[in-house]
Amino acid sequence: MMQETEAKRILEEAFETQLRTAGGADADSRWIEDNPAVKSYRKCRMSGKSVSVKAKKALCETAWEKLRGLCTECVLKERDHMVLLVGSGFQNRNPAAVELCFREDALEISAWAKEGLINQRTAEKAVKACLSALELA
Repeated sequence: MMQETEAKRILEEAFETQLRTAGGADADSRWIEDNPAVKSYRKCRMSGKSVSVKAKKALCETAWEKLRGLCTECVLKERDHMVLLVGSGFQNRNPAAVELCFREDALEISAWAKEGLINQRTAEKAVKACLSALELA
């Protein structure tokens, strides 16, 4: 299962990629490092949520098709394991790193997200959205 430090790295890289895209060709690494938004984002606390639900192994065959609409980026996609970036929180604007591990008779979902001053329950909402998309909730 994904650890908090790995999820934090994934989320911060995604945030920096968004800034580079918005900043255009002039957005070099120094501009990213000095950007107050990046500094503020790095200070946000991490929150996590994990669940394990009964599910058939065959679910892994159709999971990607069902989750593709939620996904803003696919970080890792293997037969029994996926790591996705999913929009969650208020108006789905706060990203969450979601890991899905398909076992013989269960699906384990864990989500990590950064939370600011107001707790949006981003990780919890991401898990619920994945369960709903997979028709397990």
